[in-house]
Amino acid sequence: MWRACMVYQGEMPHYAHKVFGDSINCEYEHFEGRRRDNKGRNGVIRRIETGLKLKRGYEIVVAEGSSVLQTVLVYNNVKDRRSHAVFLIADETFHTLSDRKTRYLWKMIKPITNRTINGCISVSDLAYQWCEPYIGSLPCEIVHPPIENEKYGPLSGLEPLSDQDEFVVVSVGNARPSKNYHRLCKSFGRFREDTDPKSKLILIGSGHENESYTREEGIETPGEVSVKELVQILERASVYIQPSVADAFPVASLEAMLSATPTIVTEQVGTKELVPKDQVSSSTEDGIYNCMVNCHEMGEVERIERGKDHRQRVWGLTEKNQAKEFRDAIGRLV
Repeated sequence: MWRACMVYQGEMPHYAHKVFGDSINCEYEHFEGRRRDNKGRNGVIRRIETGLKLKRGYEIVVAEGSSVLQTVLVYNNVKDRRSHAVFLIADETFHTLSDRKTRYLWKMIKPITNRTINGCISVSDLAYQWCEPYIGSLPCEIVHPPIENEKYGPLSGLEPLSDQDEFVVVSVGNARPSKNYHRLCKSFGRFREDTDPKSKLILIGSGHENESYTREEGIETPGEVSVKELVQILERASVYIQPSVADAFPVASLEAMLSATPTIVTEQVGTKELVPKDQVSSSTEDGIYNCMVNCHEMGEVERIERGKDHRQRVWGLTEKNQAKEFRDAIGRLV
């Protein structure tokens, strides 16, 4: 096994990425070092310092996300050129760069990035397409994130009710602009007025209760929920919708599919690779509304059959299987 390190950017590595890292016995280092020592200091400087402070001798350094690349570029060009750099593409940063001044920096260092990175592992084809203009063409493996073991069992054994008397729309995600919940709620308001006045929309995740878009009739915001509560909600669900304008590979949509809930995603969501084409929508209000209406018109029996098909499309995305996929992908790249 290699001597490896994953450099991460959140409070801790994303659970799915830690499954990946653990599969090759990674050590873990934050891309800006010990943040309690970093108050008031420039982020780019902190990332450079971290790259210089990482110990020598790592055979593989995995950059978890785009911001981490700066740290890994420093490490591999200054500290230890023998190390193999692998970019784990798992966020939407490069998709949004066209609106940011930092795009000029990424364009400027593109030759260095392309020369330094040995290969990429992307959670979806879409996420790699967002990155390619800024990092150049590189060997790339696609490895989907796993569904947590804690959720896989209960969701894979669920028999959704898809009750014809109560049409329930579900979506999971925190209240962020990229999640596009304001359009989902407007679409739902139209749907409730035009098609089904008894329908419900359940938004799971933090922050929704403070947003004006949840003032529409029929919208519930339970906040963060337990696994048991999630299973109970998906059991009632008629359709799951991921309305994002940019989402690399939201595992919540995989969980909905595993629960045998018909799932709609937009064109800018990485999990569209696993969803039937007729359930991929534009991220516009009209696009989401039309998909909602189409799903309602299916009726209970067809929705149940669609849900069973969706379950088969994500069957086997377990922690064990995806850890092996990641480990094998690393082997092919380095």
